[in-house]
Order: sequence, then structure tokens, then C-alpha cells
Amino acid sequence: MVTDYEQFARLKEFLTANPQAPFCIDYNRSFAPYMRKIKQAIAGRHSPLVIHYRMNAGFISKDHWVQTDIGAGRIIGEACHIFDLFCFLTDSKPIAVSVEAVHVAVDDVFPTDNFSAQISFEDGSICTLLYTSLGHADLGKERMELFFDSKTIVMNDYNQLHGFGFAGTFNETTMSANKGHEDLINAFFASIKQPIFKAPISVERLNMVAQLTLVIDALACEGGGKKELSL
Repeated sequence: MVTDYEQFARLKEFLTANPQAPFCIDYNRSFAPYMRKIKQAIAGRHSPLVIHYRMNAGFISKDHWVQTDIGAGRIIGEACHIFDLFCFLTDSKPIAVSVEAVHVAVDDVFPTDNFSAQISFEDGSICTLLYTSLGHADLGKERMELFFDSKTIVMNDYNQLHGFGFAGTFNETTMSANKGHEDLINAFFASIKQPIFKAPISVERLNMVAQLTLVIDALACEGGGKKELSL
């Protein structure tokens, strides 16, 4: 959505003044069929969520545009998707964050490529993203483990879903991954055809994720740290 606080302030002001602007960010993970199924499964939960999400992102060289000022690094460029997913699944507001990042004297190992961020939410949920560029591609890219109410859900690369404490019919395996890109695009174009535009992702959530992302990026660049949030 933005790469720095100046952009954020300008865009937030514009969206406040123009609430019907047809604006959306491609935070597609929350539109993935597996995530919609998980959201339905946790709808009646009594406990907070504990989520561990691992992103084996793969190496990108320092001269790639993602690592330049244009791309602003991989927290702002990619990890933001998972921060949005945490907000979607918890339906709660982040209140604090703790970050640890790799810092070594090697030019192509970046702290924004190799970090762990733990986010505390208002409802008591704790969500952790482990993001690394140091792993092997054969492992797969994305895995999520979610715990609540003495139940566990495991998602692998958006083509395998397993529930523990659920009926066997909950489990799914598909031939190809579906991260929700098409569903989000369809929702956006359906919205702009309506007399009154209803954003597929609320501006409130987009603003919250943008601020959270900027805070985590700054902490990772500093080598880690903790921060209370007032988003």
C-alpha cells in the first residue's frame, strides 16, 4: 500500500476525503478458499488464536528491484500479505509487536529477508511470521499452523489442508495452489459495478496493516525490538 510514513499520511488523507474511491490492495491470501474455510471453522471459537506462519521466500539478490527504494524490501513488499491475513483471521486489532532479525556482515543477507515477527492482538491472539530467504526451495514456500479450542489446522502451500479435532471431511488436497488472486480481483470488479463501491478489504484494515508493516520493517532494520501499537 505504501513504502513510508509520508506516503501513508497522504494516502490516508485522500481515502478519508474520498470514501467511495475504488481502492484496493492485492492482499489475496484472505480470499484463498482454504483461508475462507478456516475462517468459517474458527468463527465460534472460545479461545484466542495461536498462529505460526512460515514463509520460505527464496533468495533475491541485492540488485533486484524488490530490494531497492522502489520495492522497499520484502517486509513491505511481501510479508505485509501475511500481516493482513493475521488481521483477517483474528478479526482483532494488533496491540504490540516483537521482532528479531538476522544481522551479519554479508552483503546479500538482509534483515528484511530473514526475521521473525510476533504480533499480539486485542483479543489475546498471538500470531508469528517466520520469514527467511535462506531455505531450500524443495521445502515449499508457505506453511501455517493454527491452534485454538484444543484443535489444530495445518495449511501447506495452499494445496493441502488438514484439521486435527475436525471431521475427516475437513481435509483437502488440490493439484494446484489457490492463493485467492482471482477471487479478490473478481470481488473488486463486482464492487466497482455497483452504485456504491464497497471495498473488498476495508480501508480501516488496510490502514492498520500499512502501519503495522512499517513498524515491523523499521524494527527489523534496527536489528529487532518491541513496540506497543496504537493503530
